[in-house]
Amino acid sequence: MKKIQNLFQSFSSFQKGVIFIFLSVFFALLGGVGVRYIVTHNEIDVFNLVFWGIAGGVFFSFPYIISSQQRRKNISLTIAQYPKALFFTIIVSLVSAAIWFYLLHSVSADTVSLFDQIAIVWSIVLGVLFFQERINILQIFALFLSAIGIYFVFQSETSVDLFRLLLLIGNPFLYALQSLIIKFYGKGADALSLSFLRGIGMCIPFFLLFFSFNLLSFIDIYLFLFLGLTQFSGMIVNKIFYIKAHEHLPISQLNFFFILLPIFTFFLSPYIEINYIFDWWKVFGAILVLLGVVLFLWKNK
Repeated sequence: MKKIQNLFQSFSSFQKGVIFIFLSVFFALLGGVGVRYIVTHNEIDVFNLVFWGIAGGVFFSFPYIISSQQRRKNISLTIAQYPKALFFTIIVSLVSAAIWFYLLHSVSADTVSLFDQIAIVWSIVLGVLFFQERINILQIFALFLSAIGIYFVFQSETSVDLFRLLLLIGNPFLYALQSLIIKFYGKGADALSLSFLRGIGMCIPFFLLFFSFNLLSFIDIYLFLFLGLTQFSGMIVNKIFYIKAHEHLPISQLNFFFILLPIFTFFLSPYIEINYIFDWWKVFGAILVLLGVVLFLWKNK
């Protein structure tokens, strides 16, 4: 373990950021694919999906949090020192999570993953506007190449209605907005504490809202455990690495690597979606996307 730590410390700040963001992508993939698998193979409405998913993620992280005095102390310090980061992150996350679960309940996982990548554009816009960040020509070309690849991957997808289309385009802005909040108000915050408190802050309002309108019901224990594990991965662990990446990467680069999500989801979709149709154009598109990521990394290696 010490050798691994020493090796990690020898990396540049950019390389550390890339490692964190790739780990974040991996756990986000587990979270998203897991939810879509549950929706496809079980009858569960979107309200119970949202609440029990978030509650399950908090449930699985709770024993680890309370088992250490230092981690309990970090929770208190985070509440005291980063109230703005907590408040704004929870508000934005509430809206974003509701939209994300709704889309995964009604739209295929790879389509949702595709549109999530619009966060890359929103991040670049916010990075330029608020931090005067710059991107070079090679990075612009890498983004363009990846965009073409995504088109080929999903060019055979069926269209969605206008309401879902607006949600698919707008929700990635909320992802980018969370990055902006962390950059402004969460610098130096403990990533684990911030992710855990964010989960609790989302769970309580959803419970009060759905319970008030009699929209909640108990679900099977195996379904709760499965759903909880997916959201422990996608909501807690993913966010820990995502927040850590903010210490090493500018906001305009943070969300670029999430462009790998729809590609990974594409290869997993035949095992998730019923009557999934394989298309060689999608394979070609996936190669273009991966090439775009390599070019983006090359300039900063």
